Amino acid sequence: MPLLLRYSANAVGATDQRFTFEMVGVAADRQTALEVSASSALPSISKDYRNVFHQKAKSRHPLKSSKTFVVSRNTFEFGPLLVGRARPADGAAAHKENTDSLHISNNGPFPLTVHFSFLNDGTAMHSDIPLVTAVNGAPPVGEADASPPVERTATQPVFFLSTASMELLPGETQDLVVSAYPDCNGIYLVNSASKELSLCICV
Repeated sequence: MPLLLRYSANAVGATDQRFTFEMVGVAADRQTALEVSASSALPSISKDYRNVFHQKAKSRHPLKSSKTFVVSRNTFEFGPLLVGRARPADGAAAHKENTDSLHISNNGPFPLTVHFSFLNDGTAMHSDIPLVTAVNGAPPVGEADASPPVERTATQPVFFLSTASMELLPGETQDLVVSAYPDCNGIYLVNSASKELSLCICV
């Protein structure tokens, strides 16, 4: 007669259980044991920046970065880009200066689907900071008493993704292409909650 065992877990981890059986009508010392083990896990992707990003730096000036993840700021930075460059149409070759790929790796035990989106549709906070200020760390001559720049929210998307989702088998890695096309001079701030890249994982 088959014995059906069901396993349900409320937490991630491994469980070992020993079941002891005794046959009815046979001496008590005629027992048999069944060892059972099970484990539970959640779908996951690698969050280690060393695996996700091509280039990494512990610290680097914003205008001297070029498609680099800066560890001290916990930020991926494109660095200086040309203003007003048109985003290529679908199927056309992308401008390599404006794009980079992130490695998305399934480091869990389940096949999964990952959905990608910007929390604010790729729009960004823009600051009209003079580039001289950004490079030298001090206001230009004659502007020491100038008011600090006022941030504004760009109405058109600046950041784009190559795909909205991907399916990954356990151990599989695919590239997510991220691109940036600024429409005016200044610095686009990417460390605000409204610009973070959101990942939703589904099994």
